[in-house]
Amino acid sequence: MVKMISVRYGAWSGAGCSVSVSVRLVRRRAFEKGFDVRLAPWKLLEPFQWTSSKRVIVNSMSDLFHDDVSDRFIVATFEVMAVVNWHTYQILTKRPERMQKLLKNDLEFAAGLPHIWWGVTVEDKKHGLPRLNCLQQCDVAKRFLSCEPLLEDIGTVCLDGINWVIVGGESGRGTRPVSREWIVSSRSVHLR
Repeated sequence: MVKMISVRYGAWSGAGCSVSVSVRLVRRRAFEKGFDVRLAPWKLLEPFQWTSSKRVIVNSMSDLFHDDVSDRFIVATFEVMAVVNWHTYQILTKRPERMQKLLKNDLEFAAGLPHIWWGVTVEDKKHGLPRLNCLQQCDVAKRFLSCEPLLEDIGTVCLDGINWVIVGGESGRGTRPVSREWIVSSRSVHLR
């Protein structure tokens, strides 16, 4: 997914997946303070500086809906995205329950905006499919899935209301394998 993004936007860092690219970067000292949650409110206004339209991944190395990020800070992030509407924002989470709860209240103003895409990670059946179901229950304009890294065959799934699906494996040393058959299987499901 990262190669399809024009720019990354995030006013906080922390809480990456334990085997993700983010953790490997921490181990290589790219993020010397690790991934403890650290807010950076001065970065909230960055999208105003980008005058040409961009596809923006929000918090690519973290999860905006992490428990340690306050509701107010999340709302402030979406307020900026709502106003700076010449960009397309993609928000990916492994915590769709919190997202869904906020969409029914504090984030209701952002739910129908077509330039904000709401997504979940679907890496396997146990964790990913419940996230998919939760995302499908959210009343939002655009939904997407990131099936990367795809860790197993997820089988036949209903993709009603899903606008975009990304499928792939991990790369680099020490990564978990992905089966070509899982990708082909998910592709055939997505094309139905």
